[in-house]
Amino acid sequence: MIFLKNSNNIYTPNITLFILFISLLLVITGIGDMSSYSKNNREQDIPIYKDDLVLEKLDKYKGWKGTFPQTVSALAVSNWISKFPERLYTSTSLKSNKNKKIYYVGIGGYSYFRVYFGKEDSKDSLELIEQFNSPYPITALAFHPNGKYIASGDSEGNIILREIKGYKTTFKLGSHIQTKRTHKGSVTSLVFSLDGRFLISGGIDKKVNYWQINIYQTGTYYTHDNYVSKVIVSPDGKYLASSSFDERIILYDFITKKKTILQDNKHKNPFGHDHWISNIIFSKDGKGLLSTDYQRKVFWWDVSNIKSPTYKYLGKQRTEVLSISINPAGTIATSGTDGRIVLWKGLKKSSEFAYHNGAVKNIAFSPDGKILFSTSNRGDVILQMIQ
Repeated sequence: MIFLKNSNNIYTPNITLFILFISLLLVITGIGDMSSYSKNNREQDIPIYKDDLVLEKLDKYKGWKGTFPQTVSALAVSNWISKFPERLYTSTSLKSNKNKKIYYVGIGGYSYFRVYFGKEDSKDSLELIEQFNSPYPITALAFHPNGKYIASGDSEGNIILREIKGYKTTFKLGSHIQTKRTHKGSVTSLVFSLDGRFLISGGIDKKVNYWQINIYQTGTYYTHDNYVSKVIVSPDGKYLASSSFDERIILYDFITKKKTILQDNKHKNPFGHDHWISNIIFSKDGKGLLSTDYQRKVFWWDVSNIKSPTYKYLGKQRTEVLSISINPAGTIATSGTDGRIVLWKGLKKSSEFAYHNGAVKNIAFSPDGKILFSTSNRGDVILQMIQ
């Protein structure tokens, strides 16, 4: 019994049983299970506020600037969503959007991430759709190809798959689909396979892992010799590529299961990089691959023939290169720790902007390539019009 009767017929608590009872109650209600992301847990800890990502026009540049409430640690931009989802009608007042193409923008911080949408005919605004809270800092985001889901990785190695429902509330009933702890330590990068069946991740545990989400099965493709900095999938869906602090880029063939380390033996350093590789991205036709490192270097790899890849050194940026993106027209954007963004056209430096006050860790183009999104470690979010 929880209460015991003493010699004076007075009931006093049995401390041991009382503690056990309270612990059991916490577990049953979900409050005591901090590994759970259920509606009874951290989902309700952080209230959602009126979105204050108000974009103001930049006088010096053709773009708009806003401030995210938290330090931005992750950024993701989806492909076009051809039909405005009916499930979002109730979350916005713009029902006229139902016949317009939209895309999603995910911005992550240390205790939550938010999903916005942009429209094909609007270049100066983002509308908040939903906020998802997290007990750990968000380190990576990726949208599912069908636009219905978003995956997030955090500093504890957890990967969460959520449904984008469009509820502007902290109560996320049914939005949490599944959680997997697939890495020991921070998740550094996320990407979906082209068919949406696999969610691929890289981590500081050196592993490139997969999660087959339709059957909730996880595994490891291969392991680098140091932290994995980026995982990407080729436009045709045939190859997985990963970069690492081990100064190597690996291409993995999904069909043959063959792993190839990119190297061009015509050079003194066949691997190109002699410092930590920070980021990689495929060209839109899949025949090229761009890579950047913490020694300020940018490389272009010709991977049209995997058996004999070649690389070309494009040049240096002023400081360590943190991120890279490319649009359908072939314009390349790179960002660095000094707040600068460099545009490359025809594989040559074209222009340079310096409108961030902090390191620009994340950049990404809109689906049509006309807007470049960039975020800094100070919470700045900038939309830059690209000619």
